[in-house]
Amino acid sequence: MQDDWGYIYYLLIFLKLDLLNAATGVPGLTRRDAHDILGAFPEVGEQRRISATLQLADDAINKAQEELGATQALKRSLLSGLLDRGLPGRHSEIVKTKKLTYPADWTLTKLKKCGIWSAGGTPDRETIAYYEGSSPWVKSGEVNYSTITETEEHLSDDGVKQTTCGVLPVGTLLIAMYGAGVTRGRVALLGVEASTNQAVASFNGHEGVENEFIYYWFERNYQRVRAWAAGSNQDNLSGFLLKSLPIAMPDHDEQIEIVKPLKAADAAIRAVNERIESLQRMKRSLLQNLLTGKIRIPEGVVHA
Repeated sequence: MQDDWGYIYYLLIFLKLDLLNAATGVPGLTRRDAHDILGAFPEVGEQRRISATLQLADDAINKAQEELGATQALKRSLLSGLLDRGLPGRHSEIVKTKKLTYPADWTLTKLKKCGIWSAGGTPDRETIAYYEGSSPWVKSGEVNYSTITETEEHLSDDGVKQTTCGVLPVGTLLIAMYGAGVTRGRVALLGVEASTNQAVASFNGHEGVENEFIYYWFERNYQRVRAWAAGSNQDNLSGFLLKSLPIAMPDHDEQIEIVKPLKAADAAIRAVNERIESLQRMKRSLLQNLLTGKIRIPEGVVHA
């Protein structure tokens, strides 16, 4: 009886054929390598039960990924609607300029007037003691639309003194001023006290200015901020450029109300991502156990 093609598909995934790339100028799988692949083949009925089980795992992952896409689309819609037009039903007149769209009764100002700005620094790498402490130190690559609670590197007290910004409080807004690829212009919030390197700007709003509102403003205007930097004939952002950016500010109460649904959308996205990661771990475990015979599926347990 012919082997089950679904089983063969999952077996080839499990065998990680990419690791068999021939060491040539153009990596590829040779016919000889393919012929020499060893795989375990149970009787065809069990093959079908195994492939059906793994297909169920794939179906669950695909469904969760579709849910993630829909939730991310909802978040984008909320960002554009709330940051450009304010709370529904509250504003009758909308102003549109080349750079911004905003309700007419919001206050147009510059970011430098909204809060206190600073930038960090990198302690001398040759002084090893600077990097042997426990104080979190954020680099621009770690600024990626999240609340930062852990960092790759940590500084000693003397190391922190070399960063210029010192220890920043929880809730501080961070903006990546330069970095590889898409890093420039991304934002994050501090979930722990930390310092930063010179590629990261920090912001703490004056009274009546919510850091989280500014966070979502940067997320909404990510492409615009990067374009403004390009328009100033510099690839990177700078503290001067960030502080000079125009922003339309609602009153404090509306800032808080705008942030609420955006935080809820972020929480929903995190929950779906966690479910996808859990399902992917489950699938990897199933591949390992079913395709090595460590777990057997009795006849009748799954419809194949």
